Amino acid sequence: MRKEYYMNDKFDTPILFIVFNRPDTTKVVFECIRKLRPTKLFVAADGPRKGHPTDAEDCRLTREVVSNINWPCEVRILFREKNLGCRVAPPQAVSWFFQNVDRGIVIEDDCVPEQSFFYFCKELLLKFENNEKVMHISGNNYQRNNKNFNNSRSYYFSQIPQMWGWASWKRAWQFYDIDMKDWPRYRDAKKIFNIFIDNTAVGVMFTELLERYYNGKNSWDGQWIFAIFKNNGICINPNLNLVKNIGFDDRATHTKNEDGEFSQIATNRVSFPLIHPDKIGVDRAADDYTYKNQFSVNKNLATKIKFLLKYKFKNSYTFIKDVLIWVHNLK
Repeated sequence: MRKEYYMNDKFDTPILFIVFNRPDTTKVVFECIRKLRPTKLFVAADGPRKGHPTDAEDCRLTREVVSNINWPCEVRILFREKNLGCRVAPPQAVSWFFQNVDRGIVIEDDCVPEQSFFYFCKELLLKFENNEKVMHISGNNYQRNNKNFNNSRSYYFSQIPQMWGWASWKRAWQFYDIDMKDWPRYRDAKKIFNIFIDNTAVGVMFTELLERYYNGKNSWDGQWIFAIFKNNGICINPNLNLVKNIGFDDRATHTKNEDGEFSQIATNRVSFPLIHPDKIGVDRAADDYTYKNQFSVNKNLATKIKFLLKYKFKNSYTFIKDVLIWVHNLK
């Protein structure tokens, strides 16, 4: 990527920065934003939790970090006094964001972007602005050990939204429903298996995952996954990883394993001009690799068969065929 591409261009794509109670990681991410000097910045912060004596001070210090904006910028603030939790606060912040903009980038306080990530999102937000099939742009790539991955293009299309640094449009976010009211009908019609035609075990896994979100799981991203599934949307993933999560510690809600493989993924710089895929369509080989390496359902035969047995197959031939396919995929 030529230096002048990002140094001499005002960055006018809106950014939403979601923070909470980690001033140390917030400062690292905010320095990336400061370097970019965006012209439009939205900052949302959840309030301190009851029963957590250090939250009030940590939240105050975090808000102090993001208040230090010393470049020309239109800034909007949404600071909560009461704690809404990670099921409610983040999607409310995103909804607030898209009430004010038509497209934009979302960064959380533990996701450190490589600088080219912002321009990657900026270009693709414009390119696919009117393509309703494309609903999500990610900064993450987990194909690092996939010898068969085709990296001749700057990005590929996927079924699954990756959430550590992402971008979208108001037209797509309008389908987000925190209560997932359409889930029972979607689940009972087994529509998820129209998405995972060749990987029933993953379809069963996502059915169980989304059922937990429907029943009140303390998180918000499963509802976004469901919105994309329900609307037959597709996602963009870069061919190099552009965002690193530095929030793996005991303070995190979901990413506590500091030695986990996803805590070790480095970032890279994407090159410009972007090289676009020849057509818009899911890269199923890349997605299959993700299913096999990111999701536990595909990591061993016993787990696969457990999920397989939960599914009501139409006949024994289908059962045997699926077993043979998944055993083959283990190689």
